[in-house]
Amino acid sequence: DGKFNRRITVDVGSGMVPLRPNGIHVLDDGRLLVTDTGNHRLLFLDKNGGILNAVGERGGEPGQFTFPDELTVSADGTISVVDVINCRVQQFTMEGEFVREFGSIGQSAGTFARPKAITVDGQGRLWVSDAMANMIQCFTPEGEVKAAMGTADDGVRLVSPRGMFFRDGKLFIVNRVANRVSVYRIG
Repeated sequence: DGKFNRRITVDVGSGMVPLRPNGIHVLDDGRLLVTDTGNHRLLFLDKNGGILNAVGERGGEPGQFTFPDELTVSADGTISVVDVINCRVQQFTMEGEFVREFGSIGQSAGTFARPKAITVDGQGRLWVSDAMANMIQCFTPEGEVKAAMGTADDGVRLVSPRGMFFRDGKLFIVNRVANRVSVYRIG
């Protein structure tokens, strides 16, 4: 019905900047996964906003973030988080344990200039948007690059791609600067 339901307030703790949420995922049991960009961490919250676990701090080592953005959860429960300034994707278990990272600074397949969003398709592949390189890349669940859209030779024109969503074999992409949502059929 579109009516406001409730507000979830998160007490981020002393010595922290106020919550700056970017990415969110609601688990089947009602828990929330939220990227806290201002405090450079991934939060595991109960349905009322209580912090169950906080993963990360500012930095470039595995398990650390510099402005985490969007996140997604694969069917096997792996959490993948876009780590914007470190130009990588980091993966974690549902308990918050670091699994792996992939990506590095660059503007070619397998690298990132400014990764922003991530989604997972029905085959478990991860799709990552790069707002600065104007590209979308497809990775295996383990982080091996399989394809790239928006390269000079593929004819796909993306302009600062941001949010993405995968449904029924179609990839929906927010092309922010181009003021449109693009839809691509993915085989």
